Amino acid sequence: MTRLAIAISSGMKPLVRTVHGRTKRLVYLSNPEHEASIRSGESTPLGFPIEDVYEYDAEIFAEMEAAWRKGTPTLHRALRPLADVYREPR
Repeated sequence: MTRLAIAISSGMKPLVRTVHGRTKRLVYLSNPEHEASIRSGESTPLGFPIEDVYEYDAEIFAEMEAAWRKGTPTLHRALRPLADVYREPR
């Protein structure tokens, strides 16, 4: 099953990303549009600081993206840190 997340990039821009794994400090993410290149080995997921990655919610993402486009980026109060909801399988 593909797990999506909201990652916060520089300038507080929200991004939808596919989760590939995590460590204590990093979550490995990729752009969902580039999954074929990840699977083929042409590209690899990037590590984002775990504190900048949140559980995906389409409605919250839409609100955050709209705010960012208006020049008023914000973290939505209902965001759930991915670290709280995603534990790496042992």
